[in-house]
Amino acid sequence: MRRFGHFNRLGNKSFKMKRRLESAVTDNIRRHVLRILKQHGYPPDLDSEATKLVLEQAGALWAGWPR
Repeated sequence: MRRFGHFNRLGNKSFKMKRRLESAVTDNIRRHVLRILKQHGYPPDLDSEATKLVLEQAGALWAGWPR
């Protein structure tokens, strides 16, 4: 029974690591999008909606990406 607990902990660690990587990638994309929007004079009050749209599109693109 102790072995199964070990596998459970490994699964939790890998899940946490995956989440951490996903949030790091999302933060990086968000930072790049905001910089590009600022460079092209996009209104600051609309940048959160544009960033959300880009992240949704990136997620859709990633879902179709071969693994």
